[in-house]
Amino acid sequence: VEQIWAVILEDIRGLISTEACALFLVDEDSHEFLLESVSPQEKRSVCQEEIRLQIECDMFSWVINRRQPSILPSLVFRNEKTIIMLPLSTVKRTLGAVLILTSIEEDSITRENLKLLTLLAKQCSLVMENTLLYENLRKEHESLQKAQTQILQAEKLASIGRLTAGASHEILNPLNIISSYIQFMLMDKKAGPEIMKYLNIMRGQSDR
Repeated sequence: VEQIWAVILEDIRGLISTEACALFLVDEDSHEFLLESVSPQEKRSVCQEEIRLQIECDMFSWVINRRQPSILPSLVFRNEKTIIMLPLSTVKRTLGAVLILTSIEEDSITRENLKLLTLLAKQCSLVMENTLLYENLRKEHESLQKAQTQILQAEKLASIGRLTAGASHEILNPLNIISSYIQFMLMDKKAGPEIMKYLNIMRGQSDR
């Protein structure tokens, strides 16, 4: 998106004299228009306030629903400056909007400039939609790879569990028999102290 914005910004400045340009993108969760980037950066608060005022007076929603670049008087600068709003829309959805702040009077903006800005907005919308679709596809692919890794890990752990259970069973069966015989031998009163000593060691080790 940053690369796309850099290209759009250059094209806009080649068409019209600007004081500030701001890119607003629609948040997928809240569906609000969030300020993504501003040039120059010190005009950030001005652009945010302009959008807020345009939303309050319903001009912003009118421009977005119209899906065409619109020329509006600036509400921040009390009609002393001009706002050009470029909706970024495709057939499927609205992706955002570009706000252009200029000192050019509304009557001085030519129809040719507006036509070129319209083409620019359409091209930008298509490129941005493809970029977002690609990003979503990449994220889904990464999630799928992660899920596959987790499944393989779970299968490995399950295999280790089965192997451990099998090995444990194979060891415990003969060990229980050995332990039982040691218990019988310890009960034999005829066994000498040295034999008892070794039997106790064997019992301790088998228990361990």
